[in-house]
Amino acid sequence: MKRKAERTTRKRGEDEILSLLGEKAPKEKKGRRWLPVTIAAAVGAAAILLIVFLVIIPNFGSKEEDSTVYRQYTVERGNVIVGQNESSSISLSRETVTFAVSSTVKEVYVKAGSSVKEGDPLMKLDADQIRTGLNSYEVELRAAELEVENAKLAQQVGTLEAKQAYQTTVQTGKLSGEQKDLTVEQLEYNVESAQAALDDAKEQYDKYYQLSLSYPTAKAKLESLEAEVEAAQLHVDAIAASSTSLTLANARLSEAKEALSDYQSEFTSTYGNDISSMADLSDKLDTLENSIAKAQLDLTRAQLALTTGTTNASQTSALAKTNASTAETTLELAELKLQQAVDSAEENYDTLNEQLAELKQTIADDGVVKAPCTGLVASVNAEAGDSFTVSYNETLGTLMKETLCTLTNITDVYVPITISEEDILSVSIGQEALVTMSAFEGTTFPATVDSITVESSRSGAATVTYTVNVRLDGDNTQLMYEGMSADVTIVQRAAKDVLYVSNQAITNTNGQATVKKLVNGEYVTANVTTGFSDGRYTEIKSGLSEGDVVVAESAVTGS
Repeated sequence: MKRKAERTTRKRGEDEILSLLGEKAPKEKKGRRWLPVTIAAAVGAAAILLIVFLVIIPNFGSKEEDSTVYRQYTVERGNVIVGQNESSSISLSRETVTFAVSSTVKEVYVKAGSSVKEGDPLMKLDADQIRTGLNSYEVELRAAELEVENAKLAQQVGTLEAKQAYQTTVQTGKLSGEQKDLTVEQLEYNVESAQAALDDAKEQYDKYYQLSLSYPTAKAKLESLEAEVEAAQLHVDAIAASSTSLTLANARLSEAKEALSDYQSEFTSTYGNDISSMADLSDKLDTLENSIAKAQLDLTRAQLALTTGTTNASQTSALAKTNASTAETTLELAELKLQQAVDSAEENYDTLNEQLAELKQTIADDGVVKAPCTGLVASVNAEAGDSFTVSYNETLGTLMKETLCTLTNITDVYVPITISEEDILSVSIGQEALVTMSAFEGTTFPATVDSITVESSRSGAATVTYTVNVRLDGDNTQLMYEGMSADVTIVQRAAKDVLYVSNQAITNTNGQATVKKLVNGEYVTANVTTGFSDGRYTEIKSGLSEGDVVVAESAVTGS
């Protein structure tokens, strides 16, 4: 930035000297403004200075010999700006004029390079052919309208189903813990029942096993008592003739029967009615062994079911709770998809409706196609008598419209410039910029940094630059051509709407700025307060007024 101020000061000095000579300074060449001044330019400037000292100065100013020479400067109001300067060319956005119905061109009103305003006629098409082509649009529009109705109906049904699913999911999530507990309780009950059945089978087996040990003895005793009863009966029968002996024998028989009856009751109570032999008891033990094995298997299955069932119940419960927590999101997604289907159908309908309205307007204007923007005609793709056919591309799902002509839009002007990697960090989107153009001398266009590429482009082995697009503010009304040269200043710092004067008129002594102010033909020294400077001009905060004339003492004197 310091080098730039030095270059600006040097350039200003050259301009002032040439002004003294009555010549205009040559225009600068386009390009980067901070390129070093060549040796030839420096030599030329030195030669001019020499001429001034030797020829001009002795005869300039006061006619008195050795008089001081002054140059006047006027205090002005405006902007003092420091910025980054680049040269480039403008870029205009383009508008392609298309038509969506097959027709024949009857008249063409413009040529490439024609200047048009928005709404100006470009060409005229066959209105009857356009009217015929509208029938297909009418059919498509009705179909699109039906599609919108179907999409809205599907939205209503789908939303209701989604809400029901949401409520079910949420309720399932709330009951998932209770359902898990019930499932686990049932599985635990099954294990307990299987364990009880196994314990009962083992108990029965142990019981009959012990009975099998005592059965032979008990059976022998029973048989012995039966034998005693039988012997007592035989004895009674044998001594029937002797009453005395018979009474004793009957008493003995009764005693034997009573003993047999008591023991039979005890035997039956102990071994059961179905056990009449050791074989029966052995079969009973075999049956109980099978029951134990089955009960053991049932217990193992119940325990395994408890383990896996508990895990599954926990997972099911966790999943239900997760689904419940995301149910609202799922509902929102379902509603969003349904709404997107409706939006898509409505967008398709609106597009067709707009195209139809546009075409109907064209027919109302007797088939005249009008300019969509203000600008220049870049190209015309049809001549009077040409016919074109508009077709529908089923693969792409789009209508292949006919391109009639292309316009440049002068209301949307960009200037792409390149900024080096050393300076790109001082540029940001939305930053103020100023644009001047050779075609519009004396006019400065306010602009703004619109975009910055983040990928670099190299113009040489070691130079890294980035493209910055600067857009003119507002809607431009000047007639511009693509590629017109332009100079861009990206404003880094500015003092706006301030008083300013040339730096040459200001003297600083011990921190106090002064000027020589022209008052009633005399030079009066005045103290001033200075502000921002761009290296050529300095802001005056106090001490001067707009229109005041100040002078700067020249380094040469008159003779």
